[in-house]
Amino acid sequence: MVDNKKSIKYRVWTTVIVVLLYIIASGVGIIYWLNSGMVQISSDISNGMAQVKTAVSDVTVTDSGVKVYGYAKNVTINGSNAEIQTVIGKLTPNSLDYQETVDYQFAEGVNAKDVFKLQLLGGIFADYKLENGVLTGKINARNVGKFFGASDLKAQTDAVVTMTFDDGGKLTGLTAEFTLESGKLFTLTATYTY
Repeated sequence: MVDNKKSIKYRVWTTVIVVLLYIIASGVGIIYWLNSGMVQISSDISNGMAQVKTAVSDVTVTDSGVKVYGYAKNVTINGSNAEIQTVIGKLTPNSLDYQETVDYQFAEGVNAKDVFKLQLLGGIFADYKLENGVLTGKINARNVGKFFGASDLKAQTDAVVTMTFDDGGKLTGLTAEFTLESGKLFTLTATYTY
């Protein structure tokens, strides 16, 4: 009878260990699948950016629905030359007027791949789904600065990100929204044409 109890206990522990190993292996497989998919997406974006003709981005920061900061950039690329229009706006604290400044630049020797500088790899996305040319995902608050390549950008909430792609895998649109540590809402919209 003692041998039978040991045998049952052994089988139960063996089953538990096998199930745990399966769960761990499945988790590693899912993580690998998520990262390998993101590697392909990142590669497609990078390859597509070599052909980008225009990139238009608009960042808005609002506080209780009032726009307190804005940054818009319109880049038109012609070969290795680029025309860049930048509009920076902010709410003046004393008068509560929203003031904008516009700057125009012409740059030579531009590499179109440098237009897109978001970091997609390294576990940046907590989760994502790619369906019918639209990627929707979430980036943990602690990774938002890494995603934008701006270590001083601190988020209070996770970022919700949407990326749209054409049939060839080229990025055509990007939106992101999250709450900054200051409690203000950060919104980004960008479009790319080829």
